[in-house]
Amino acid sequence: MKDQKQKVHIIYCHPDTESTAALIKESYLSALNDKNMSYTLTDLYGEHFKSDLTKTEYKREIGETKSFLDNQVIKEQNLINDADSLTFIFPLFWADAPSKMLGYLSRVFTRGFRYGKNDRMKKFSQVKLIITTRHSFNRLENTNQIDALKTLFDERFGEKTDKINMYFFTEVLDDDKRDSYATKAYNLGLNNL
Repeated sequence: MKDQKQKVHIIYCHPDTESTAALIKESYLSALNDKNMSYTLTDLYGEHFKSDLTKTEYKREIGETKSFLDNQVIKEQNLINDADSLTFIFPLFWADAPSKMLGYLSRVFTRGFRYGKNDRMKKFSQVKLIITTRHSFNRLENTNQIDALKTLFDERFGEKTDKINMYFFTEVLDDDKRDSYATKAYNLGLNNL
């Protein structure tokens, strides 16, 4: 019996194509390619993902209407359910993911998909969060931002994952760290599952 190839779906969110987050994403993808790992990628800024929840979508979420899902949302839900592993790559803005990432979660993790009776989002053994920040790890710990992020993402994924692995790339404005961060991201890609 032939081993089935595992597939990773990556949700990437950063407005600057020359950022350390972009370097991390490229290094991570390079490792997946070198390992011959199948993956799909959603670049929220590159694809101009519409992150604003419309009034109709809001009404659907609170159960006041049964409107259809937008094609962009359906595509993302299919990519998620077609994957064996999820990886989110994003910067820390104001102690959380950027607004575009939060809009992605609001629009894609819908009633009937992420939650609600007979929801159809699959369960993952793990979800990876690769987070960049200009702050030091000590500052994140001392201000309880790490605990806050764990709480937020535990709530966002709930029973849809057994484990959330968080990887922090700190002090990303320090150019001297870029090479080591590229190597670290590459190793995360090599050891994806």
